Amino acid sequence: MDKVTVGYSIGVITPKLGLGMAGYATDNRLSTAVHDDLHTRVLLIEKSGDSYLIVQNDLIGIDYAFSERVKDIAYKCGIKNKDNVFVGVTHTHSGPKGTMQSTMGMNEEGASRMRGAYDSQMCEKIFAVIEKSILEAVESKSPSSINYNFTEVEGAGENRNDKALPCDKTLLAMEFIREDGKKLLLYNFSCHPTVLHITNTEYTADWPYGVVKSAEGKKYEMVMFLNGSAGDVSTRFTRSAPSFEEAERIGKLVYSHIEKALEDAAGEEITSLKSLDLTQKMMLRPFGTIEEEEQKLIKYKKEVEDAKSRGETSLRLYESRAEGAFLNLARAKSFAGEKDVTIRIQALKLNDFVFIFLPGELFSALSLPVRRELGKKVVFCTYFTGTHGYICDTVAYDNETYEAMCSPFERGEGERLMEKAKEIAVSM
Repeated sequence: MDKVTVGYSIGVITPKLGLGMAGYATDNRLSTAVHDDLHTRVLLIEKSGDSYLIVQNDLIGIDYAFSERVKDIAYKCGIKNKDNVFVGVTHTHSGPKGTMQSTMGMNEEGASRMRGAYDSQMCEKIFAVIEKSILEAVESKSPSSINYNFTEVEGAGENRNDKALPCDKTLLAMEFIREDGKKLLLYNFSCHPTVLHITNTEYTADWPYGVVKSAEGKKYEMVMFLNGSAGDVSTRFTRSAPSFEEAERIGKLVYSHIEKALEDAAGEEITSLKSLDLTQKMMLRPFGTIEEEEQKLIKYKKEVEDAKSRGETSLRLYESRAEGAFLNLARAKSFAGEKDVTIRIQALKLNDFVFIFLPGELFSALSLPVRRELGKKVVFCTYFTGTHGYICDTVAYDNETYEAMCSPFERGEGERLMEKAKEIAVSM
């Protein structure tokens, strides 16, 4: 039996300064400096002539056009099955706007404020880096096995609406041990990279940079982060300040758990690889009248001001609800009565692991029951292929959380999507 080979590459995709920065509903947050470079990271796994490629980018989000372009590039580089190409982002909120041609269901005004107009010049440079990186990964292949383990991380991410509520704190650490002596690290963990806030104007990968700084170029040749069910998970209650020092501290904390877990890792050869690419229709929720949504925006803006007048120092929860009301108002102004949208789902089976790649911000409140039922080896990877927005549980709709207010999906669609995820995991 042919041994599986693994290739890798890292490319810098940091754009020029002066561009709009993504992640918050503002038009005047322009980049002024580079704290740490943004990267594309490529992992290539090849078995018996079949190639499987993960392309992960330090960006806020991508659309289907972006991922299709990368798949075309991969085909040009020798990856003949586009279903085997998985394109995602880490979801840093301190990268550039302009990576999406499609609004992915958001109206033009809301998309512009959050994600910016498509910047073809910048994206062409990113695509050129991705092509070079894929070619380098193809050339760097070496026979490889894997080590892996799971751990629970405390002190990094918590449920960002109520820290008393549960969230998925499971971290998967997977090493690729190459015969040439080089080691690669892939880890999956659920947490928004939002230690740095709207006031930051320096490009950064946020807390995952702390993991990279601790390990990449030292113990590992490459460190790849696959964000998990982070829709309801962030550092809101664990960070002491929105600073670079705090981002690095949390990243180093996560890496310390990775190191500890891998001290007792299980090792095995890669014997099975399989992919799946399918679509799922999801129902869209209706919006109120423009007047109703305007009143909600007034209400949540007043909550921000009231919190300030009380002297509260942690305003993000109030601000996020106001952002959600703004986006809902923008949607109400352009809502054309669409009933549903078709999303794309991909999956990769590696031995007993099933990685499910979803185009949105999945709540861990939805994925946790699935993993408890089917086991930790069902691994959810979000912000892949495209970015439709928040995929929430019914409780979030009932509580009118920011994420549910922003979500384009009808109440209950998150639970229905998880039924499909279970079908996928069992079938593979």
